[in-house]
Amino acid sequence: ANILHDLALAADFSFDLHCDSISAPYIYAPSYLHSARLKHFNSNAFILTPNEPSGCFNQAIFYPWWQLTECWNRITGDSKTPPKHAFTYEMGNKESFDLKNAKHLLEGIVEYINNPVTVKNTDKKYACYEQDFSRVRAPVGGMVDYQDNLLGSLQKPSTPLATIYDKNSVLGVGKPQVLSVSHEALLLTRTSSATVHGGDEVLKVMANCFNI
Repeated sequence: ANILHDLALAADFSFDLHCDSISAPYIYAPSYLHSARLKHFNSNAFILTPNEPSGCFNQAIFYPWWQLTECWNRITGDSKTPPKHAFTYEMGNKESFDLKNAKHLLEGIVEYINNPVTVKNTDKKYACYEQDFSRVRAPVGGMVDYQDNLLGSLQKPSTPLATIYDKNSVLGVGKPQVLSVSHEALLLTRTSSATVHGGDEVLKVMANCFNI
């Protein structure tokens, strides 16, 4: 964390760019940056992280400044906002190469940097706090039928998000296991493997979502 912080010390904006499995684009952002300005990004999902230490790239950058700013505000009575715009950007599938999509996401990043006020992007965008971001794991091993058409969109409680077929269900002596969550959720990611073991991570979801 100290090395990352030192490298980014002079930067106003820092982006950790990488990809998840089979995924809709989504962004980790410090919760103090929750504002309409986030709408510049061409991603519809945001996870707002707390004022806690972490070895993650963006948190290693913003955490010391957030701590310093809060200390300053307590001493002086000011209400300053930390100066660092640091993000982890999951830019979609790691299983595909899509220059058109990369260009689209990059345009949003440039717009965020250059335009702090006027927001032209009118797409509906959702956020949740980090404690409401969770993983759904396989109750049994088997082959998985995914619902990729649901990625990146908000789903009603108990919506089937994937179905696992184990040996018994394939042989017709048991029922397949339907994966769902009991609350409204936004489906972000699913694993790239068609087969899973019991306990493997299968899906990532956001709960208690609210509009940006």
